[in-house]
Order: sequence, then structure tokens, then C-alpha cells
Amino acid sequence: PELRFAGFDHLVIKGKADGPVYLWIHDGEIEIRDASGIWGENIFDTQELVKDELGDPEVKVLCIGVAGEKLVRFANVMTGMKNAAGRTGMGAVMGSKNLKAIAVRGTMGLEIRFPEESLEYNRQLIEHIGSTKFAQIMQKWGTMFIYGVTNTTGLVRVRNFQLNQQIGGNIECEHIEKYSLGTEGCYGCIIHCRHKYQIKNGPYAGTYAEGPEYTSQGAFGMEVDCNNFETILVGNHLVNMYGVDTLEIGSMIAWAMELYEKGILTDEDT
Repeated sequence: PELRFAGFDHLVIKGKADGPVYLWIHDGEIEIRDASGIWGENIFDTQELVKDELGDPEVKVLCIGVAGEKLVRFANVMTGMKNAAGRTGMGAVMGSKNLKAIAVRGTMGLEIRFPEESLEYNRQLIEHIGSTKFAQIMQKWGTMFIYGVTNTTGLVRVRNFQLNQQIGGNIECEHIEKYSLGTEGCYGCIIHCRHKYQIKNGPYAGTYAEGPEYTSQGAFGMEVDCNNFETILVGNHLVNMYGVDTLEIGSMIAWAMELYEKGILTDEDT
């Protein structure tokens, strides 16, 4: 909602900049700024560098990573640690325009036509949503709980659709407890289904990240038949850092693995 607080309902961006730029939108004003200094930076660093340049940690930044810059067809547009507009390759569209980021800070009021009625309706929704079993499970495990249902009933894709169930998997949602530092929620949401976690071992030990969602369980667990939960956490971190779609990456890795197993891809190809 930061864009609305800055006085705009939506943006239409046409054309292409001569070089890397980002948009700075604040209380009814829009500026085009040089982004050559942040071109090549990952999703996390881009947001922090823009906030530092603008001198306001409350600025909200939507950006692309290296994947978008290189016009990867499944590059994401990202905000925060893991919020992604994925699947459709919008990150590549921004990259094609040399648009690295859109930074927004709004302090303008948002008038509510019927404030009392709105508050009452909001209270009803909170009570209704919060009382459901689904919400209570999501608050504890996030979307990762879905794996227990779909894998048990054989509704998953394993080894690039060669199997429909993962046997002996150690990627159930309960494993997040070992790594979780608590949970976060999207703006205005009472569920807080997103885990904040820290990787424990290997070259990424100590790395902070958020998630993973069920899709990352699928991408780096089921699809490639991996039974290591920490591998899923690392994979989730990397796709968010580079700004690329998690499920597309997992599907392509699984496809390449099957091609290699069948001798279609060889060591010479890799």
C-alpha cells in the first residue's frame, strides 16, 4: 500500500532508459534516478543501498536481481526478503527497460468513506479467519504443511514426474523448528505464516532468510528427490537473492537431472 500512501494507484512504465535507473516516488512526486551504482547487486543489497542513498529506512523497494538484469525469462520482481511476483517473468521486463528498482515512501493520508463500518467489518474478518483450523496451522507451519497432505496422497511430482510420491522424505514442515527464529507476516495480515530462519551448516552457515513456502519444498525437495531439509533452505535463499522463480528453477533442475540419467545430457554438455 506504500504507493497509495504516496498518492498513486498504479504505474504504467513505457519505453526503455538509456542506462540503469530506478524510480523514486514520494508524496505525489516521481523522480528518475541513476542506478548504475546498484546494477549487478542482488535483491537484498539493492534494497539496502537504495534506502541508504535516500536516507530513509522506511522506504519500500521493489526491484530485480541479476536474473532480471540478464533477462532470464523467469526472473522475478521482488520486495523484502522473499515477496515475489513470479512465474510470468516480469523481472525480465524490468531488466529490458533498464529499470533496476522502484522506491516508494508515502506519508499522505488514505481517506476511508465509512471508517466505523470498516473497523467493524475488519474485526469480523479477523475473528472469522483467526478461528479457522487453516489459519492456526498456517501460523505454526506456513504453507509447508501442505506437503504432508499432498505427498501422503500421491499428489506431488518427484524426479520430474517419474514418481508421484517421495519415499523417506525428511522435508516435513516440522523440521523448520530447528532453524526458525520466529515468524513474519505480510502487510496487515494476522496470520504471520512466514518463518524467519538461519541456516546452520555448510558454506551458507549463519545466513538469515525467510520462508520457505511449499513451492520451495517442491522445487528443491520433491522435484529433485532431495531428502535434506537444509538444502531446501539454501535453495530458497539463493533464488530470492538472485530474483528468480523458485518453482521454475526446481523444475528445470529436475528435467536436466532426468536428461542426464537417460544419457541425453552428458558430462561434455555440462
